Amino acid sequence: MTHINDFVLLCIVCVAAITDVQMSKVPNRLILVGLFSGLILKICSGGLSGLWTWLPGIIVTGVVAYVLWFIGTFGAGDAKLLTIIGGMTDMQTGIGIIVISLFVGAVAGICIFVRYRHRKRHLICFAPMIAVATGSVLIFQNVL
Repeated sequence: MTHINDFVLLCIVCVAAITDVQMSKVPNRLILVGLFSGLILKICSGGLSGLWTWLPGIIVTGVVAYVLWFIGTFGAGDAKLLTIIGGMTDMQTGIGIIVISLFVGAVAGICIFVRYRHRKRHLICFAPMIAVATGSVLIFQNVL
């Protein structure tokens, strides 16, 4: 069941990355799909105890993501996407994905700054960074 969960999660973050690049936002419909599919997959794989792995993942990852959103690190759609990731994986993996996506975003930001240094401000779509971090973590977990 974890492979199905990983596949669904990768599909959600890839769609979020594409829509973030195209429209500069992560659609709320996609957030709802991710939220409910994560809940359903957790309940299908673990019964009602799956709810008790989904809920802490949502809460802890959500609090961290919304604090980072509040200080201006990324957009609200990105915070909601990270909350979904915490629910579909677990707390530790969700926090790890946040840290790795911040690192990937910093590297991308430096590259964009060097390339477009004559501009005063350049916004970076953060959902692709989240997708790269999520894919990397899921591949790393499945290889080991």
